[in-house]
Amino acid sequence: MEHYEATIQQLLDIIEELRRENTELKKIIAQQNARIAELEKRLGLDSTNSSKPPSSDGFKKKLRTKSLRINGKNASGGQTGHKGTTLNQVAKPDRVNFPKELMRQLNMEQELKHWQYI
Repeated sequence: MEHYEATIQQLLDIIEELRRENTELKKIIAQQNARIAELEKRLGLDSTNSSKPPSSDGFKKKLRTKSLRINGKNASGGQTGHKGTTLNQVAKPDRVNFPKELMRQLNMEQELKHWQYI
């Protein structure tokens, strides 16, 4: 009988130890869950929803917003019945427009002075 009582006491001691360990592990899990939630929140931050500069966004592409246009409501293109015109390319143009910055970069302002640039 004594043998059984000793075995029962050992089992009760083991159960109590496991309960204490279980309680400690639950606390650790709760702390880790809070930490994971904080890190996931930080991971979702970029320059659009925080004070971070755009350069810190990295090379990740942002999702484009889907078009709000309803398909089939209006046809694409010009107005019906309106005759369109196209500017055709010519062999000798009257003028050629170059950006000023391009001319500065190419150091060609003096050589192409008679050409018009914008």
